[in-house]
Order: sequence, then structure tokens, then C-alpha cells
Amino acid sequence: MPSLRPALDRSYHYPPDVLELLVDTIPRLIKSKAGLLEFFEQAGTPEELIAEWRTKLHKDRMSVSKYHLARGLLRGLNALGDEARPVRHQVLSRLARYADFSAGWEDDRGRAEELVSRIRELAGVTDADTWQASCQEALTRQVTRETYHARLKHTEDRRQALEALKRDLYQAFRVSDPSERRAILGSVLPRLFTCHDIRTRQATAAPPVDDAAVLIEFDEGFFLVELRWSDRPLDFKQLAPHLVTLYGCPDLRGLLISSSGFTDHAVRDLSSIQPQRMVLCQLQEIVLLLEQGHDLKKLLRAKLRAAETEQKALASNPKS
Repeated sequence: MPSLRPALDRSYHYPPDVLELLVDTIPRLIKSKAGLLEFFEQAGTPEELIAEWRTKLHKDRMSVSKYHLARGLLRGLNALGDEARPVRHQVLSRLARYADFSAGWEDDRGRAEELVSRIRELAGVTDADTWQASCQEALTRQVTRETYHARLKHTEDRRQALEALKRDLYQAFRVSDPSERRAILGSVLPRLFTCHDIRTRQATAAPPVDDAAVLIEFDEGFFLVELRWSDRPLDFKQLAPHLVTLYGCPDLRGLLISSSGFTDHAVRDLSSIQPQRMVLCQLQEIVLLLEQGHDLKKLLRAKLRAAETEQKALASNPKS
């Protein structure tokens, strides 16, 4: 019997004779069509290719044999070129190491063992091991491409999320019904932080006077963030409920955002309380940050630094 080994290069692209050998072998090792699909899934076959043949099975199961299925999937792997190189290697490697023939039909076992023996000549354990380095290199390139595309997708998803966030926040300035505005702000506030990769939790300890509140985890600490909508700057008395909540939770710090700012008296009195447990932010700072595409984490850190080192409850918006 002529050796098949010269027919297979390091691209693991299946030439016609090798492809037919695999088509003749794989269906004899597995009883069901679902099991055959699982074999290819476990080898790393792209989900789109699996889904294509799964759909064909669902439409007309009787017209698609295991041999049609194997041939279609193997041809699909060939057509994907270098992208499917690690998968083609994995299919051969799994077959070369195949030892348990009990999963196939009894009438097929003798022929299956003979065919697997031929595959071991083509892709025996020794060869499979020597191929691993170049296959790993191809897999690394594939992972690098996938990582790059994943980052692109993450960037685009974040951009779209920020655009939706800005659109909803601007809508809060347009509505006149307080309950409608409160619903908008309740949606906007947690998204403001998640869009900037800051983890959020539901704020169960929020004061009853807030329009929106969320608990964030930031720089190894927890902060109760409250957003108040007001026609006038908030005075110190209006800050009191937030302070009471913080002092009832010793490990919690606070950030209060106001749509109309704060009175000078409120800022001065809050800054005199040491240590600083609460910092202030104007909603206009958030709007400006979103419009200019600046970093929310940088803004928060600047405010916390000013509170700790300069005893300023309301620090100016840092330039990015």
C-alpha cells in the first residue's frame, strides 16, 4: 500500500485521497449524526460551519447521511485555509490516537480499526507530536486575530453604549415630568459607570430623597453615588441625608451629583468635615466629560485626591 505521508504538507490541508480516507473513517467511529457533529465541535470547528450543517439536518435529516456530513465539514475546513489549520491538525491527531471503537456500530468496527491504522501511518503519534509546534504557532496567530477583532468589537460596543447614554441623559433635560425624568436618570446613572468599566451594584442604602442612586466599586472601595435633580443649587441641609447614610455605613464613601450645583455655604461646610467621606460633582461636569470623550476614572480620582490632600469637597474638572 503506498504511503500517504508525502501527500500531506504542514498546512494540514487535506488532499483528495486523504479527505476521502477521513470521510470513510469518521462515520464508522460514531453511531449518530449528533455525535459526529460533536466530534467536529470538540476539534474546534468554527460554530458557523457546524451551524450550517446542523440546519441542513433539521430541514431534512433523512437526506443527509453521516458520510455527507463528514465530507461537507471536512471540505469546509479545507476551504477556510490557514484559519482552520489548527482544527485540521486536531482532527488528524484525534483520529491517530483513537483507541476505543465501542462508540461505533459493531459491523463497522473491523473496517474502522483498519482505516484508523492507515491514518496512524499518515498522522501517527510521533508525527502528531512534531506537528504540534507549528500548529501552536498557527493557533497563536488565530488567537491574536481573534483578540484584535474582539477589541475592535469592544471599542465599537462601548462607543454605541456611550452614544445611547448621552442621548438618554440629554433627554432628561428636555422632559418636564419629574417621574419621567427620575426613570431616565435611574437608567442613566449605572450605565455611566459601566461604560467606563466601573463595577456597579444596586444601592440599597440610598436616601429617600434621591432621583437616582447606585453603589460603585472603585479603587478598592465602595461609593454610594447619588444624583439629585434640582432647580437651585443644593445647600448643606440638602446634603444631610446622604451624610447620615454614609455615617451609618463606616466602610462606605459618597459621591453626590447635582444638576444645579451647590451653594458656596454647602461646599465650605462639607469641606470642613474631616475626614472627607463625601465628594461633590456637578452634572454639567459629567455632560462635558461625555461630550469630550474624557475618562470618568480620572475625574473621580482627581476629586478624591482633592478631598484627601486639599480638603476640597468640590474639585474642578481636571483637563484630560
